[in-house]
Amino acid sequence: MGFPYTYRFVGGEGTKWKQIGNAVCPPMSAALARAIIVGTGGKVLGQAEKVFRVPAPDSKYVALDNYKEKVFDNPPSKKHGSRFRRHTFKDGGMTVALTNQLSAKDENPEWQTVVYVGSGKSYDTYPFNDKDHQVVTELVKKYAPGFVSELKKLGIRPAKSSELQEAYERQIGSKDLKEPTELVDGLSNYLFENFENDEVSAEKLPIPLKKSTVPLRQLLTMFALSTITTK
Repeated sequence: MGFPYTYRFVGGEGTKWKQIGNAVCPPMSAALARAIIVGTGGKVLGQAEKVFRVPAPDSKYVALDNYKEKVFDNPPSKKHGSRFRRHTFKDGGMTVALTNQLSAKDENPEWQTVVYVGSGKSYDTYPFNDKDHQVVTELVKKYAPGFVSELKKLGIRPAKSSELQEAYERQIGSKDLKEPTELVDGLSNYLFENFENDEVSAEKLPIPLKKSTVPLRQLLTMFALSTITTK
């Protein structure tokens, strides 16, 4: 944010985070103010040197709380039965999401891979089943065969709804299964970095589309996320 290292925020930890979150970056504010002064014919006063180095332990700043890095080892948890929906990206007039929002269960909602086609209030919803996953698997083997072996590196494997729900509520994944938000975001980043946005045939795709092609990245997303939710 650009605050000097020795700037002291007042209040409890939550209050301090809120102050930082609500603040405007000081260097940006200074640059904006300087541009307005110059643009209106004013005179910019001299600027004091900024010091961002960490003070010595015996300096006059001993009243500061500490200079230790904050360790986020206790993330906030979600309520039991919390709902989740996250997609990698929107492309080709569709999104492919990992979600538990369609489940009627309150206590232990079912997690699914769902394709949303369209936009606004007129979109259609297509939950993936095991047969759909098999069809998409064959298409991925045809258009991007190397991607199948990459799933393990991405922390993607078949998982029970209870596993996904626990990881989401605790906000912590396990050794071989990432927290759902981290998992979907990691997949999105990987696809953008490693695949061009090519179009492939949608002829055998188990979803009715207005176009005859589908973005390859969306096809790979369908495969990856349905690998997780396949029974």
